[in-house]
Amino acid sequence: SLWQSLAPRFAHARDKLDAQQDHNLHARWAHKVRSASTQFALRPPHIEADILDAVQTALLNDTQITAVYNGKATTLHPLAFIQHGTVSYLVATAYQYSDIRQYALHRFSAVTLLDEPIQKPPNFSLDTYLRDGALEFGNSEPGKTFALTLHVSELLAKLLSETPLAADMRLKALSPAQPPLTHSLTHSARATVSDSWQLRWWLLQGGAQVVVGSPPALRAEMHATLVAACAGYGD
Repeated sequence: SLWQSLAPRFAHARDKLDAQQDHNLHARWAHKVRSASTQFALRPPHIEADILDAVQTALLNDTQITAVYNGKATTLHPLAFIQHGTVSYLVATAYQYSDIRQYALHRFSAVTLLDEPIQKPPNFSLDTYLRDGALEFGNSEPGKTFALTLHVSELLAKLLSETPLAADMRLKALSPAQPPLTHSLTHSARATVSDSWQLRWWLLQGGAQVVVGSPPALRAEMHATLVAACAGYGD
């Protein structure tokens, strides 16, 4: 991973800070702060060091590579490198095509540097690419959003009041005229969200604490998925 390639530099920086702890309060900060993931942690996939080095070199030099990806040979134009959780991705175009795709580095079995310059798509911006939802693994075109309505439990409502689904999210308690689908669902939430698999994973994580009200297609999709999951557990 990218971390593996930078580990020696971080180790050197850590040694320098440790040596200054007795007379520099700021040098103690690294021993007092940690980051913990809210997700179930999977082990990072293995990436061959020579493959990572070749990809990074091509990115820095703006040159093409030939590669074997998932067992198939291809020529790529590297554009950017993204660390998404434990997985490292190369953002690139292939051959003469202009569509931008992501290639997981651990799925490369060989990479060869070429002397040919890349053909960069006009006006490509990594920040814009990410802002348009490239890493949300959407069902539709990047950047597509829709209005989502949920019924949620009191516990999840409290969490959403602190960490909203979107900037325009509206959360309110269900009134007597709006009876909950079950007694555990006490609030409704409305927000504009991206049409993505990440949204679906989050909804499924919620279990009985969240039910999709609309759009109808997403509600039906969640219902079918949960019915199939329940069937796997039998009686």
